[in-house]
Amino acid sequence: MFRDSKRSEGKRQNRLPFRFEMLERRNVLAAGAVDPDFGDNGVVLVDFYERLDSANSVAIQDDGMIVVAGQANNPIALNRSRAEMAVARLDANGEPDLDFGEEGFALINFGDEIRGGGGGRIAASLAFQLDGKILVLGDDPPDSQFGLLRFNLIRLNSDGTSDLDFNGSGMVLSDQFTGNDLLVQPNGKIIVVGESQGEFGSQFFIGRINEDGSFDEDFDDDGMVFTETNSAFGGAVAVTQQSDGKIVAAGFAETDAS
Repeated sequence: MFRDSKRSEGKRQNRLPFRFEMLERRNVLAAGAVDPDFGDNGVVLVDFYERLDSANSVAIQDDGMIVVAGQANNPIALNRSRAEMAVARLDANGEPDLDFGEEGFALINFGDEIRGGGGGRIAASLAFQLDGKILVLGDDPPDSQFGLLRFNLIRLNSDGTSDLDFNGSGMVLSDQFTGNDLLVQPNGKIIVVGESQGEFGSQFFIGRINEDGSFDEDFDDDGMVFTETNSAFGGAVAVTQQSDGKIVAAGFAETDAS
């Protein structure tokens, strides 16, 4: 293979050679096509307890590892299960990372406690701290049938074990609000958003947490901001940050259809 480059210098013309290289054969996938080299023909099934499991959030580490968070249903008794926050880490080919948790999987539970409202623990979102530790945000069942879900923020070491240096227990818990999304700011502080119930109905909740798991008292004095939605149901479900550092939260609020 060569390229012609004709340069006129009077009547003189030169043909310059172009380097020939053998090219590696590659399959180019059409946009949106399933990648057959990932997992089993493009699909990875993660089964914790051979029951209904679900994934709610996914993120890619700097080294290309894939981290997925959701819930797994633990069959604690006949015809009864307890949902637990679940995290899996896969390599770029979809294989479980055996250096993470137990054979690639980590379950986050709180002993055998069953809260009065039933339901289960759900991991809604995850993010990485600057040191590679993994933050998992989710909810716990309410204390009663009509109670509010409980906010859970968990931190895992890079190997999937609980980081007990985070808030002294590896977790931040609160009955005041729920958690739906989070982000890590460039300074390492953690922004969490969710919903709460106030005097006049539901509220947007935005909180800022220090790297050690304590609420940042430089953020609205106590680390928490509550904004009324003027509706029975509403809250923040997503958060991002502008280039100037301002925080943008999005969510929902019930309106009167009439």
